[in-house]
Formats: sequence, C-alpha cells, structure tokens
Amino acid sequence: MAILEILMKCLAEPLAKFLLKKYLGEPGSGIGGGLFAIAGSRLKRLEDQREAQRQFEGLADKIVKRIEPLFEQAASRRDVNTEAVARQLAQTLDGHIDAEFFVKHDLHPVKLEEALREACPLPSGHYSANETDLYDRALRETVRYVVELASNLPAFSERSAAQQLQRISHMSGTLDTTLETVQRIERALAPLDQGDEQARYEADYRQSVVRNLNYLELFGADIPADARRQMLSVAYITLSLETSARDKSKGELLPANRLFDRLTPDHSALLIRGEAGSGKTTLLRWASITAARLPSTGEAMLELTKRRLRASSGAELVEALRREFPEGSGSLDVDPRTEARRVWHWRIPFLIPLRSCSGGRLPKPGEFPDFISRELDEPPQGWVASVLKDERAIILIDGVDEVPKHYRESALKNQIRALVKAYPGNYFVITTRPAAVPEGWLDDLGFHEATINEMTDPDRRAFIDQWHEAVGQELRARGMDDGDLSKARDELKEALPENPPISRLAANPLLCAMVCALHRGRERKLPESQSELCEALCHMLLHRRERESGLDLSEFPECYRSLAYEQKRAIVQELACWMVDEGMSAMPIDPADEMIAKTLRTFPDHRNSSPLVVRENLVERSGMIRQASRETIDFIHNTFRDFLAAERFAQQRHVKKLADRALDPGWQPIILFAAGTRDPDFASELIRAVLSKRKTHGADNEMQYAILALRCRAAALRVGPDLDDELTPLAKKLLPPATIAAAEAVAEAGDEVVPLLRAGHHLNARQTVASIRALRLIGTPAAKRALEGFRGDRRQGVVRELSQAINPLLIGAHLELVREGQCLSEGVAALVTDLQPLAALNNLQSLDLSGTKVADLQPLA
Repeated sequence: MAILEILMKCLAEPLAKFLLKKYLGEPGSGIGGGLFAIAGSRLKRLEDQREAQRQFEGLADKIVKRIEPLFEQAASRRDVNTEAVARQLAQTLDGHIDAEFFVKHDLHPVKLEEALREACPLPSGHYSANETDLYDRALRETVRYVVELASNLPAFSERSAAQQLQRISHMSGTLDTTLETVQRIERALAPLDQGDEQARYEADYRQSVVRNLNYLELFGADIPADARRQMLSVAYITLSLETSARDKSKGELLPANRLFDRLTPDHSALLIRGEAGSGKTTLLRWASITAARLPSTGEAMLELTKRRLRASSGAELVEALRREFPEGSGSLDVDPRTEARRVWHWRIPFLIPLRSCSGGRLPKPGEFPDFISRELDEPPQGWVASVLKDERAIILIDGVDEVPKHYRESALKNQIRALVKAYPGNYFVITTRPAAVPEGWLDDLGFHEATINEMTDPDRRAFIDQWHEAVGQELRARGMDDGDLSKARDELKEALPENPPISRLAANPLLCAMVCALHRGRERKLPESQSELCEALCHMLLHRRERESGLDLSEFPECYRSLAYEQKRAIVQELACWMVDEGMSAMPIDPADEMIAKTLRTFPDHRNSSPLVVRENLVERSGMIRQASRETIDFIHNTFRDFLAAERFAQQRHVKKLADRALDPGWQPIILFAAGTRDPDFASELIRAVLSKRKTHGADNEMQYAILALRCRAAALRVGPDLDDELTPLAKKLLPPATIAAAEAVAEAGDEVVPLLRAGHHLNARQTVASIRALRLIGTPAAKRALEGFRGDRRQGVVRELSQAINPLLIGAHLELVREGQCLSEGVAALVTDLQPLAALNNLQSLDLSGTKVADLQPLA
C-alpha cells in the first residue's frame, strides 16, 4: 500500500474530527461517532452538516499531504513500520483533551503536543529508535499544522454557520500558503545544532510571528470583523522609499524590499521616516513575517540554514556558498549573489511597538518576544541573549514619534545606543514621523536614513484595485452580493483626479483606504475635505456600519446597544483629548474606564451603565479603538485621535494652547484639524495667533510659522477677508518653494499658483524639486501640463522627483538609457507602467523590463 494511502486511511478522519471539534467548541472529547455526528451536535441544518464534513475532510487531507515526505523518507529504513507509526499518531490525535485546555492554550503548539502525549502516551518498548524518531517528528509537525489551521478558522456562530463554512471553502489557497510556511520552518530548524528546547521555541516563535502579524486590515470596509483582514504577505503593496544623504542629489529611490536587501553586517542600521498613515508599521510587519518565514530558496539553502552558516559580509557569504556548492555540482539551485543580498531573510525578527512601551522605554532583551508572541511561554533561559550574541536578529523598533518628546532624546536614544553597542552584529530598523527627531539623529551609531514617499498615481490605482478586490473576495466567500465593486472601483479612479483635495489625501495609504470605504458606503460620493472624511468615517465605524449590517443587536449588552452615535463619539473624544494632552498614543485601561464612567454619568439614561462593558464593546465592535496591550487601549490610528481632540479644543476655543505648540510636529496635525472646524471665527483667530508668534519668535522660525498659517487657511472652511492681505504676500514669498514643507503649503492653493511653479532657468535644484512636488500634489490637468516642462532637466534629484510625477519613460535622461540598452534603476523601474513613450523609437535592440509594472506590450508592436 502506498504511503499516502496509508496516511489518508489512518490520519485523515482523526485530523478532520480534531479540527471540527475545535471549530464547534467541543475540542477533543464529548462527542462520539464520525464527522457527520460531530457536525450534527451544533449544526441544525442537514446541508450545513454535510458541508462541514466536506470542508474538514479537505483540511485534514492538506495536513496529511504535508507530512507524507517524513514517512516517505523513513520508509527506506528496515526497522520502520510506517503504518504502525501512522496508527499510533492517529490514536494520539484522538486522545481526550478537555475544553478548558483549549480556552487557555489553543494556539500553543508545545502545550498541545504535551497534552496529546499525556493523554495517549507512546507505549514503552513497542517501537524502534527510528520509529520513535518518526513518531516524534510527525507529531510535532502535525501539531503545528493543526495550530495554524485552527488560528484561521472563524469563531463558531450557529446563526452564521452557513456563511462561515462557505468562507472556509474559499480559504484553500491561503491555507496552502500557511502550511507551506510551517513546513519550511520545521524542516529548516529541526536538525539545528542547538538544544532541543531552543530549536522548538525558535520554530514556535517564527510561526507565531507569521500567525500574529500576517494580516492587512481592510480599513473601513463594511464587512464582518472577522473578514476585515487579508494576508499581508499576499496583499502588500511595496512602498517606495528615498534614501537620504547630506548631499541631497546623491539620494536614491528604492522599493522597500530592495532597501532591506541592502542590509549587511557593514550596513546594518536604518532609520525610516514617514508621515502618519504612510505605512511605517505595515512595512515593519511585512519585514517581520518575511524574516520569520525564512527564505524560499529550495533545499540547498535550507541545508545552509540548518548548518548555521554565517558570514560577516555579503562577499564572505558568496564564497561560503561556492565552497559548499561547487560550480557544476548541480546542488545549488539559486543565485548565490541574490542570497548574499537577502541575508536579512534568515534573521529572527523582534518587533517592538514603542506605543506599547511604558514611558517609551525599550524592554529588556528577554522581553522582546512578548510583543508578538504572547500566547507562547517564556523563551528558554538565555535564548534571546544567544540570538543577539550570535548576530542572528533583526530588531524593528516602531514609532519613535509615539514616545513623549522629553523621553526621546534622553532615555530612548540612550537605550538605543546601549542596545546597538551591546549587540553590534544585529540589524536595526527604526521608524518615526519625519519631524519627530532631527536629521542625522542616530548618525553616530551608523544609521542610514530613508523616507517613505507618498503613493504615486500608479501606486494609488493599484491600492484602489487591491482594496476593492479584497473586499469583493470576502463578500463573495460569504455568499454575499459584492455590490458591483468593479464599477465602484473604476468610478473612484476616474473621480479622484477631478477632486484635487481628496486626490492629494489619497496619496497616503491610510487615507486612501478611508476614501475607498466612504466612496462605496456613501453612494459613490466623495467627501470634500480631510475633516469631512474623518467625520464620515467616525460615523461609519462607531455606529452606521453596525446598524446597517443586519446584526441582531439584541445579542449585545443594553448599556452599549442603546448608546446613540453622538454618545459613543463623546466617549472616544474624551479619550482622545486625554491622550493628546498627555502626549500619549495609548491610554492605561484604569483611567480610561474612569473617564468613560465620568462621561456616561452625563447621559441621563446611562448614569449607571458599566464603563467596563462599554469599553469592551467599543473595542470589539467599533473598529475605532482597540486593545493595544493587556493594560492599554489606543485608537486604530492617531489621525482619529487628532481629529477628535482638535474639534474639542476648537469648541473650547483653546487658541493660545494650539498656537503655543505651533512648531511641535506632534501638534501640527491637531492644529490643522482645529482650523477646519465649523466655527466661523475660530480659524481666523487661530491663524492670527500663529502669525503673531511669527512676529515675536525671530527670523529662524518665521518661515515655519508662515507655512503653518497658510496650511491653516487651506484647511479652514472660511476665514476673515482681512487675513488675505497678510497671507497672500506670505504665499508669494514661498514661491518658488525651497523645501518640501513649503511645497506642501503652496500646493493647497491649487491652480492659482501653477503659473508660478513652471520650469525655468532661474530655479536651483532644490527649488525645482520642491516645485515638482507642489505640482504633483496639486494634481489638476493644469499642474500635469506644467510638469511636462521639466522633462529635459538632467539633475539627478530633479529627475528622481519627476519620475514619481509622470511616466519615467517621458523623461529625457531615462529615455536615453533605454535607447542605449541600459537598465533603469530599481526605484525608477518600479514606477514604469506604460510603454507608450517607446512607440516611436527605432532600432531598439534590447529592452529590460525587470522590476517594472508593465502589463501591456502592445506599444512595442
């Protein structure tokens, strides 16, 4: 009998029963009979019972096929009876494990394996050493597959069981990817020359990183909460970053994955700057799961990983690869130079979100795993220290700007310095908002800098496509009507260029997702400002989506479901004001509950409501606030915190409070939101207060106050006409703009300033780059026509900026490279989507399209 047939016969049913019981909430025991009988214990409809049987048999088959190679490999040994081992494994999986265990440890593979062994011990003396080894490896690997599949199953609901089973049937491709990751990690780490406990923990930790971070939130999508997450590793859109140099002309445009590929022991530290919502956290999550999964490079590279082959530089790694796999041996099925660039893929990732760190202080190294893998036990004694000493870690520190300002320069910077000095061979990547720390903040520690660019038009179109496709997939998986999403997608892509203010906002991934959600949810009508955008989404998240979802709200506590939208909004607004005043991005639960209780007492019908219940339901149901850690809550994004706090400050007319913080980067988004208030006089008062600061704080800060005042005017619904006499001359002083901040300020004026931003010989490189940025942000037909005038410029920084505004193949410097058969740089190639500019070229002998996003070769016909 073939090995696969034996395994299917012995293991398929126990595995299917195990997973089905876990889904139904009846783990391991309490129900006899086959799959159909188990399904009938909780599912009332016959068709649901039959569908559950089919789906869980399919899941079991996937696991059996994954462990087949273990048995195939062992079958060649004389003293191994594979069928006997398979039967023993089936008996173990059928062992009694009570429901209480699963409540506490359902995602803990080691605990589950130990419980299975205890429930059904391996009979002493019945099996040879090789059979015991096969049993141990097969059980360990099977348990990890079960854990990963179980983590992807929805929480059982009798009312929506039919939709859940349909969704499980659509998860096939995702689950194959999940199981492939588990298999790769298991096979790579199994024979490592380290203590068994440490090897097992490393495998569990890597899988936990992938399990807990591999999602992309479908922000604002009006689909059930358990469907609003897509696999990040599948749906991620690569960000574009611009490397920094003291001489700006020497910077470089690179896709994020290539920037990480350049990490080496000699170039091991990176500080990434990005505005709110630009994707900094998502980028670090992507890097974490990429490293945790290990490189997908075939058995040859896995063997190298097993042997713990380390090199101090890329060149040494290439030499080691060549020694290990001589040319012509046929053993090496990958390019060693490529692998030398990807050394970071083999590192163990530690992601540290600073918003979850008390006082902005870094945790001790032994606590690094806690931020991602809370479901695991403490790591083995000394494991983290050994990883750091062996130079095998990539440490990702997210959100310097989330730390109160007075901690950044003293406590935080000193702790980063101590960590880098203590473990210099590891890789370090840190993110921050641009203005939170000065340029060159960590230069003395060897940190290179890069800035996340706003999405280009092709990026934005790709993002809109992805958002609508992801929502459509989830709706279709649940048997729901997708509402003609493809038409909505195309209409949005057509509408954005006609709405420049919202088009500029949609260059930010977070705000682009908000625009997608509101365009779909408001009968394809776009909001007209960022304040309207945020208010509409607050209403959607806090109230409208839940009321229109068709849910039976009687299931939820009365004290929560009877809250009106304005009451929910008032509660989260109080939390927002506290966080802003305290300079915090997260709030401890105890003071949060006290504040919620105080707010509830102002509602006549809710004075005795439970603040704990209200807070828990806001976290679970709204999508506005979330549980940041066991002890804290935060907003899903600081944009909502800033918007809500700004409105309160405007209502209470805190003009001086806001003006006094005009130069604080953390307060500027709040000031701009406050300027957009509905109050007819507040914006004028605020702008006058900012302008008065400009007059009293000297020439050094004069331009910064002027830029903020102009941005406030652009954000305001209306301002006093007398302010134009002061603001118009200020705007003209900023033309042509000399900085990106000035470019963003003048862009708010729209077509009015386009004639003053055109190309000309009087502009130096810095002014030209800023003028192109302003035109790109304006985004109107007139602005796009003005960009054409820069196509002949050869200055490197100018060409790099222009490449993000128009098709790079329209730029003379790039077109010359193509004519000569040379390759475009990686960052520029990633921006190429259309070959139409090449249609008129003659005698083109070769064309390298690697790294481009070209889908149509017709222009070359």
